[in-house]
Amino acid sequence: MQLAIYANGLPYMADTATRGSWGDINKEKAIIIHAPAGTGTCKLVWVDIKEGWKGVQFAMKVRQWRDQKGLATPFEQGEDSA
Repeated sequence: MQLAIYANGLPYMADTATRGSWGDINKEKAIIIHAPAGTGTCKLVWVDIKEGWKGVQFAMKVRQWRDQKGLATPFEQGEDSA
């Protein structure tokens, strides 16, 4: 998801205080360096960032749902149960 956010975002150009462009990049897959701790080894691994972007969209829907207001109200003694 993090790589998908990078690929779908725009880099900030501090020298001009503007957003730039990554140019023509692959928004379907990316390569990461996997270096497991303590092994002294690393390997290149393809990551499906197209699916990662779907995860970002899902997470945004969850965030919107969590931000809803008015789903809980204080209990007042003597009220009927819901």
